Amino acid sequence: MNTTLSQNPTHFFSGGGEMGELIRNKDWSNTALGCPEQWPQSLRTMLNVILHSQFPMFIWWGPELICFYNDAYRPSLGINGKHPSILGMPAQEAWAEIWPVIKPLIDQVLAGGEATWSENQLIPIYRNNRLEDVYWTFSYSPIHDDSGAIAGVLVICQETTRFMRTVQMLECSEERFRNIVQQAPLGIAILKGPDFVIEMANQAYLDIVDRRGTEHIGKKLFDVLPEVEEAVSPLLTKVRETGNPFYGVEFPVDIIRHGRREASYFNFVYHPLKEPDGAVYAIMVVASEVTSSVRAKQAVAESEKQFRNMIMQSPIPMTIFRGKDHVIEMANTIMFERIWRKKESEVIGRRVVDVFPELKGQKYPELLDKVYNSAQPYRESESVALVKGNDGIKKFYLDFEYAPLFDPGGAVSGIMVTVNDVTEKVLARKKAEDSELRFRNIADRVPVLIWMAGTDRHFSFFNTAWLNFTGRTMKEELDNRWIEGIHPEDRERYRDTYRASFDKREEFHIDYRLRRYDGLYRWVSDHGVPRFTNDGVFEGYIGACMDIHDELLSQTALRENEERLNIAIEAGELGTWELDMATDTIICSERYTDIFGYPKGIPLTYTQISRQIFPDDLAQRNEAFREGLKHGMIHYEVRIISQDNTVKWIEKRGKVFYDETGGPKKLIGTLRDISAEKNYQEKLREREKKFRLLADAMPQMIWTCDKYGNLDYFNRSLYGYAGLNDDELREKGWLQIVHPDEREADRQQWEAALKSGQDFITEHRFRRSDGAYRWQLTRAVPQKDAAGNIEMWVGASTDIDEIKELDQQKDYFISVASHELKTPVTSIKGYVQLLQDKYESAGDAFLKSALSIIHRQVDRLTLLISDLLDLSKIKSGSLSFSEQQFYINHLVEETIEQISQIYPSHKISFIKGENVPVSADRERIEQVLVNLLTNAVKYSPGADKIKVETVLDKGWAVVSIEDYGVGISRKNQERIFERFYRVEGKSEKTFPGFGIGLFIASEIIRRHNGKIGVMSEPGKGSVFYFSLPVYNINI
Repeated sequence: MNTTLSQNPTHFFSGGGEMGELIRNKDWSNTALGCPEQWPQSLRTMLNVILHSQFPMFIWWGPELICFYNDAYRPSLGINGKHPSILGMPAQEAWAEIWPVIKPLIDQVLAGGEATWSENQLIPIYRNNRLEDVYWTFSYSPIHDDSGAIAGVLVICQETTRFMRTVQMLECSEERFRNIVQQAPLGIAILKGPDFVIEMANQAYLDIVDRRGTEHIGKKLFDVLPEVEEAVSPLLTKVRETGNPFYGVEFPVDIIRHGRREASYFNFVYHPLKEPDGAVYAIMVVASEVTSSVRAKQAVAESEKQFRNMIMQSPIPMTIFRGKDHVIEMANTIMFERIWRKKESEVIGRRVVDVFPELKGQKYPELLDKVYNSAQPYRESESVALVKGNDGIKKFYLDFEYAPLFDPGGAVSGIMVTVNDVTEKVLARKKAEDSELRFRNIADRVPVLIWMAGTDRHFSFFNTAWLNFTGRTMKEELDNRWIEGIHPEDRERYRDTYRASFDKREEFHIDYRLRRYDGLYRWVSDHGVPRFTNDGVFEGYIGACMDIHDELLSQTALRENEERLNIAIEAGELGTWELDMATDTIICSERYTDIFGYPKGIPLTYTQISRQIFPDDLAQRNEAFREGLKHGMIHYEVRIISQDNTVKWIEKRGKVFYDETGGPKKLIGTLRDISAEKNYQEKLREREKKFRLLADAMPQMIWTCDKYGNLDYFNRSLYGYAGLNDDELREKGWLQIVHPDEREADRQQWEAALKSGQDFITEHRFRRSDGAYRWQLTRAVPQKDAAGNIEMWVGASTDIDEIKELDQQKDYFISVASHELKTPVTSIKGYVQLLQDKYESAGDAFLKSALSIIHRQVDRLTLLISDLLDLSKIKSGSLSFSEQQFYINHLVEETIEQISQIYPSHKISFIKGENVPVSADRERIEQVLVNLLTNAVKYSPGADKIKVETVLDKGWAVVSIEDYGVGISRKNQERIFERFYRVEGKSEKTFPGFGIGLFIASEIIRRHNGKIGVMSEPGKGSVFYFSLPVYNINI
């Protein structure tokens, strides 16, 4: 045998399956191993072992770690992967994608000779045309060569990818289960062991038991919920012992929730969780609370009980049929006795057509089927029915209703029948219909408006009273032309009511307005009823109208009066009383007793309260009472002495009611405490007296009017000035003395003031008694109550004719002076400039300083003259403008640069908004900017910053200049742009000026259709701003 082995050095290749075949067929001469005959015996032996092993094995051999593997390992390489190319390939090349992972393990084995073991380790490999994540359990063991040195590594491995994925799936499944449980709408809990320890509970379960997870999980069920132990413990124990689930439906359990014990109902399952040997290790609880539905069922049952009781106790015949066959389920006593005339045992539980076969030839079975199938109720009046009872067949005229009954699902389950026996009424009416001609004759003699209509809905008869009311002939009214007389707003409503009633053969009541012969509409109440023959054949309608116009107006007025009375009583703190003349007793309200000083509810007599009337007023009261008894109304104001000895003024009103003989029976009325009013009136009279004395002593013309502008007082100065008496002034008003040129403007301004509540201020001319007109300054201000409502106006007119004349003289002087000063000032400025140029290089510092001061003062004087000239032009209306288009930001920048050179002590910042074009006089707008910037510097001596900003606001270019100076009070802000107005104040007096700069600036902006204003607060600076319309055409 040994000889044979030595003669066949490749015997280890024999067999070995596919891999043995591949090894035998491979040309090994080009590899580092060389021909197989030269391979070490240890390698041959190990190859023989792995090729014949059914366990996946792998060999790395030699310095290059040449790869060998067996058929059992082959499937792990997949399809279109490494197999068979890695056979004989160096390991680093064959396993490049995982070399960083396996190289340290291989080195460990080659270096130390110790085997390694790894379990379920993720080592990706390239197979099946992609890199796959593969899990392995493997061992790396050293292989020794013939000399005993480690020459290779044996890999024994098992792919565990499927196992690991199964484990991962189980973990995911468990996680999904927990998520499902937590998100389930039903309450779910796991109770473990004999003590039913709560291992898990979802939020729905915790919500049901009103507990938090921290106080529930991991604890014994009955430690957490002791109140349920008695009801639940036997059930859980039985499930645990038998292994059979328990199903609870609408199971009652008392549970403590939200701090109180309450009876609750649950649907639940106790499902056993078992070990593989069948032993129950836990119980799953799946529960949902159905308390509301159980209580709803209980309520439905109670409602059903009450419904049946209602039917049984009803005085109207009622019965219930169930199912499509209309089986009689129940009926009340009156139905048995009056309509059916049968015993209960003969009827209940049987079909109605079986109990009453005579109905088959009548309409009722068909109507019952229609109601059952359509789920719509059916009503009919005076329907003929033949019903056979134990006393024989009987004919009825019935008003009946078939009403469908529904089950909880909304399907029709039966019909409730309500019957009203109107046989006697119908028979009586039919007797009347037999004498219709007699009726028409009678109808023409009665004052009620009567009409009749046929089966075609057309009206066929109107009685004489109707025709007299409408002023129309029978022909004009027939064929429904009478409806033209109904008020347009009521016409459609009448048609709807009439048609609906006609279709159902039902009577109707409707109120509407009908045009009378004189064209006036009056309210009538129309009552129409259907007409039938003795055989129940419908013949049309008959109706009667009553004129209820006066009654309706009276009712409306009565309701309104009652409402007003109640409001007045409550708002006016009125006491109400009723005096019984026979018994002398008074029934009164709490307010009444309170005014007289008595406690609530104490009985009073007329004699008793009469003793409390102030002695001096008793005669007045007695006289008013005697007159009141004669004329029916009592009214007087007297003083009383209250129970607490205080004196009060009261106002008493009452109405006398008489008996059949005309004697006074009782009095009903109101009582009001008017002490405060009396005191106020007294004070008001005092104040008015003082006001009139003061007003009459004043030289100004004083007047007052109510809130609507109606004049009610003029002082003596006005009468003396105008030469008119009181009647003349009140008849034609104060506008008659106003100059015709100002009269219309005054009227419009006065009406605007009355509407807005703003002060009325104007200058106008009044005609004096000698016919001369003199200028007056008139101002009227509203007087308001505590709520801000205007009660009256007080006005005063002051003669300013001399002031006006002086003002004109001043304007003339300013105009002449400014023109006369302009030429010499211009000459002075020129000579100063010449002197400055001449002595520029001179060494006389005092001379240069003096010339510089003179130059600055001349500039100030020039500016003042320019302002005075502008002021004169504004006054005369000759201020002209040279309009051009320019960008606002450019002008602001230029002006800031100019002012910054003059006032280097202040830093002017410019926040630029959108640079928009405007159309204006560029020099005049620059003049406004210079004025505002100069003021900002002048009035902020303690600050060194000024902020200028431009913004675009809804088609307006807005420029604002903000300083941080002394500020302006709100009172001064209202007049800051007036001519010659200067702010009053201790600090402001230190700043020079004439009060014309802002006036000129405001006039320039106003005449450019712009706006100018100021926002300021004393001590915090001011923001002056103006706005100009944006010019919309590109410049």
